[in-house]
Amino acid sequence: GDGELDDAAPRAAIEGHGELVIADLLDHNDTQNVGVYTQAVPQIVERIDRAVDMHLAPLAQAFAGQLEAIELSTLELELDGRSHVAVNDVVVASAVPGRMVELGWALAGEPLGVQPCDGLICATPTGSTAYNLSNGGPVLVWGLDAMAISFVAPHSLTARPLVVPRSRPLEVQNLTDGVETTVIVDGHAVGVLHAGERTEIRLGPQRALIGSVPGATFFRRYRDAFG
Repeated sequence: GDGELDDAAPRAAIEGHGELVIADLLDHNDTQNVGVYTQAVPQIVERIDRAVDMHLAPLAQAFAGQLEAIELSTLELELDGRSHVAVNDVVVASAVPGRMVELGWALAGEPLGVQPCDGLICATPTGSTAYNLSNGGPVLVWGLDAMAISFVAPHSLTARPLVVPRSRPLEVQNLTDGVETTVIVDGHAVGVLHAGERTEIRLGPQRALIGSVPGATFFRRYRDAFG
């Protein structure tokens, strides 16, 4: 009856439903007469306060100077006589969409073979939860002084990601006849590798700084983002 509908409308408002849902519960054709249910009754105000607090508390801590500065590793890339710094990742990918390339790679001067693939990702701990993660690469916990290497769509059943410590520079060489590879630093193309050309990627001396509110650990961020 009407009494049940009248009870359902306040409950829906307290649960956070909007006017369109409440109008439908009341079998109204418009929302002209449902505002009374969504007014600032104590239960709704309390619900709004809790929701807003979750978003504003970190900002309040930041303005109060309570941020903790966390130092994170960066990557350094040498290309065409210029040095580039990456906070997240360096990608060497086929310049022709849909065209596979062959990449030779070596660590600390030791050749590791030639891998047919669409590209290669070298990521910092910061960038390991971005393209690297989407590509099936490992997540590196903040504080690790290491880089993650993974191949994009490798034409192999045995290609696996690799985590490499400092002092082990990665050399990547384009061994594909007639196809260039694009070198991308933090999402921006910085150059190309023609057939036979190579570049070197290493953990650099610079550190990236990220501000974090007290209690917002890496694992908490990881859980909130991916859990």
